[in-house]
Amino acid sequence: MNQMKWKSGILRRFAAAAGVLLSVALAPVQAAPVNIEYELVSLGGFEYEYRYTVSNESFSGDFYAFSIDFSQAEDGSVSTPNTAVGGWDTSILTAVLGSPAQYDAINNGGALGIGQSVSGFVVRFLWNGVGTLGEQAFVLYDSGFSLIGDGYTTALVVPPPVDVPEPATLLLAVLALAGVPLSRRR
Repeated sequence: MNQMKWKSGILRRFAAAAGVLLSVALAPVQAAPVNIEYELVSLGGFEYEYRYTVSNESFSGDFYAFSIDFSQAEDGSVSTPNTAVGGWDTSILTAVLGSPAQYDAINNGGALGIGQSVSGFVVRFLWNGVGTLGEQAFVLYDSGFSLIGDGYTTALVVPPPVDVPEPATLLLAVLALAGVPLSRRR
């Protein structure tokens, strides 16, 4: 009898734990209010380029500017080929006294509304070989330059190219399949 109670207690605890795990797993994921996605492109050697897209997912306040850290860049190597992107002015702040270089963008064209995004932000740099390249810390500012949020950039998911067989490969495959019945007749 005690063994049945013990097994029953374990089953109840297991069921409760499974229920909690299931509810956490199925809970909706809260998206960041502002998302900065990147694509990292190698330009050869230690030279790289980040291409950014900034999206306002759900921020209804006064989002005016952002700044991205470049802690893995050689001092003085961070540059931007375009200083104006869709109503945004961009600039590079060089590294000073242990602080990393910064890529700054200020919105001069009005608010970036919910569901809107801007792409075309580009930064080139020489990698200093420390750590791995990827996500970067960023901060968000309002029009008074008060800090209103922070986060990390996320990789832009680019779907892999779909391999389409070349006509010659396709022709060879068709001929091989057509030859199978012929070989069986002999």
